[in-house]
Amino acid sequence: MLAQRQSSNRERDESFVARSLVAGDNVTPDPGELSTRGAWNRQLMGKPLPEVSRVYLQAIGDNALNQELLNEVRARLAAGGALQDSGSDQADAALKISVRPASSRADDLRVSVIVRAVNANGYVVWPGSSGGSGWRYVGQPRFVAERIVADLTKDIRSGK
Repeated sequence: MLAQRQSSNRERDESFVARSLVAGDNVTPDPGELSTRGAWNRQLMGKPLPEVSRVYLQAIGDNALNQELLNEVRARLAAGGALQDSGSDQADAALKISVRPASSRADDLRVSVIVRAVNANGYVVWPGSSGGSGWRYVGQPRFVAERIVADLTKDIRSGK
């Protein structure tokens, strides 16, 4: 006998955030933005991820969901830690964020967020994998913001 999932009796975990790597062709880079490949040449390519300590939050698109998520990320950065929110002229990297509803259902409060960090020379420094151009997070905005900051901070510390 097969086990049956009883989803009607279980509450959905609102704090759950799914994360996946976005394939390189799913995100259109800004004009002139280059991807990281091969050995890192600091003189040509600028700061690598482990040297990032200040980020500029840049929304891709102008909508209420983008603003809500940016506010949540700012709050997480302001709470302390090694990573700080900064103006564009003082930042080590721009955190480029695109937000849209996770579904068309009115009762679904989750968002789908694509995010990547680009250093001042235009190189993608996060995610560090050559197979992806951004991270996709799906969940409620405050939990997505928390996870983005935690994942980025962890990858900076580990040198990924």
